[in-house]
Amino acid sequence: MELTPFGAPFETVEELPSTNTYLLERLGTLPHGTAVLAKRQTAGKGRLSRVWDSHGDGLYFSFLLKDMPVRALQALPCACAVAVCRALSYFDVTGWGIKWPNDVVLGRQKICGILCESRLTDGQAQVVCGIGVNLTQPQAYFIQNNLPHATSVQAYSEKTLPPLALAQAVLLAVKPLVEQCKGEAPYPFHQEYVQNCLNIGRQVRLILDGNEQVALAKGVAEDFSLICEINGRETNILAGEVSVRGLYGYV
Repeated sequence: MELTPFGAPFETVEELPSTNTYLLERLGTLPHGTAVLAKRQTAGKGRLSRVWDSHGDGLYFSFLLKDMPVRALQALPCACAVAVCRALSYFDVTGWGIKWPNDVVLGRQKICGILCESRLTDGQAQVVCGIGVNLTQPQAYFIQNNLPHATSVQAYSEKTLPPLALAQAVLLAVKPLVEQCKGEAPYPFHQEYVQNCLNIGRQVRLILDGNEQVALAKGVAEDFSLICEINGRETNILAGEVSVRGLYGYV
């Protein structure tokens, strides 16, 4: 059996409804750092309760972090985004960036979604971090499925990345970031995140319950909330509150 950089099991299976759900149902028995990769997900989960069916053309995996401080919950999805960017660099894939809070894009089109789900026990967080990366879909796939703001690693860069190797690279990159999240803000990787956050300095659309508001994204606070200027006043937007889109596109 493969091991993660945390020294925990890394299981690869043919099909699961959701790798996140698989780990959440086994929180009490699996060790810190356990990961599972599915070649296909039939009920993958995203932010804001989105669900999709994945057909073996991407990376779909989740890993378990046990006994994390509750204050780390806001930072962990951003740490995962930084780790994905570092892993892409390891494979010489360039042109990436982060759309706040934790979508990774290539050429301003989405290739990666991240969902961290947690349960609290005895004042500590048990966290499952799920990561999905579009790897081999042709651009025509996204056009046919009405996903104009998405692409895949292969469509953008003409590189074919093995899912298991990419997952191991992400885990290797995220391990030190997880340790940083156990400390106090500001986290050492915060500046790296800010440097690669494509929303900063741009006008964005804040979408809440179907209502839109235009704002200027001015920065990312130490807690990874988005600092926005709305009608001349600054306010901090939390990741769970709204969806953020660019004024003229995805970013």
